[in-house]
Amino acid sequence: MKKILAVLLSTLLLLLPMAGCGSSPSMTPDTPVMEVAGETITYAEYAYTLLSYKSYYSDQGEDFWQSEDGKTLATYILAYTEGYLSELCGMKIWAKQLGVELTDEDLQLLEDNYQYTLDYYGTEQAMSEALAENACTPELFRSMMQDNLLLEKLVDYVAENLMDVTDQQVQEYADQLGYVTVQHILIRNDEGDDSEDNLALASSLRERAANGEDFLELVTEYSEDSAEYFESGYTFGTDNSMMPAFSEAALALEVGEVSEVVPIDDWYSGYHIIKRVELDSSSIRSELENQRFYELFDAAVGEQLTPTYLNNFDALDFTEVVFIPSETSAQSGEADAGNDEQTGDGALDDSGGTGDIAEGDGEDGSGGTAEG
Repeated sequence: MKKILAVLLSTLLLLLPMAGCGSSPSMTPDTPVMEVAGETITYAEYAYTLLSYKSYYSDQGEDFWQSEDGKTLATYILAYTEGYLSELCGMKIWAKQLGVELTDEDLQLLEDNYQYTLDYYGTEQAMSEALAENACTPELFRSMMQDNLLLEKLVDYVAENLMDVTDQQVQEYADQLGYVTVQHILIRNDEGDDSEDNLALASSLRERAANGEDFLELVTEYSEDSAEYFESGYTFGTDNSMMPAFSEAALALEVGEVSEVVPIDDWYSGYHIIKRVELDSSSIRSELENQRFYELFDAAVGEQLTPTYLNNFDALDFTEVVFIPSETSAQSGEADAGNDEQTGDGALDDSGGTGDIAEGDGEDGSGGTAEG
């Protein structure tokens, strides 16, 4: 079971001074602002998580997730922050129930890792300043390292003692949802490209593949998709979040068959040549294990995960204050939250998830979607 423990959210961001964020400027980083089943979340933890989500999605623009019911990107970020932190609290409670805890050896490992970071910066002051620039404190940094290791041990314990996904279950699941594994060559129509030249290249590559040339070698040499998916490809079923044209062409193939050139004009413009290969059951097993993990988690603590806000903390107001508006909205009179920040890649999937702590490789459990 692949462990993706997102306590340390992948994007570090520039600090918006905590004393000026939200509706309670007198709060300190250690002030409790949220409680879930007896577990408390501090102001620093809440700010770090919310700002991380904001940074990750802000490159999509403020209106990217404007929905028919009027929800804004800021509203989604607030929901994701609450959901993630509630789930984190639930994982800690579940660990206690199962007797999973950090040993002296674990704590020493964490101390060694902390010391390694300190040595990198040279002094406590330099490290504190660097962490502050990333919406973090030394105390929060230690806490997140402990949470990461605890949750990693929890996932290992559950996988080894409470879950038993059989080969038969994997095959039945794959058959039920029509799973396939495909490799593909992507030729993109980037700005300045001649689309006719790209189509000619894609057509020639399709002919070479159909005539028996090693497909993976062609993928490696020519594909403009992410290199990490060259060999593994994409595994998905009929209920998937792939681009429709890609999905339709891939699901129609037999094992070993190569598609015609598939034009794509969705999130980007380009051409695909797709080959169906033998099913990669490992990603399906990971998806089933992930489902089973969360079934057990929900049964153990799911009903306890309603958050309560503390100390008159106004989460919605906090979200609006720290959300840096786009250039257009800034011109319309919305308050600027302060500093520029670095942004991450990616877009929210259609599931409305809350940043799962333990999950499969990609949004369809396959390692990702084609340019998705």
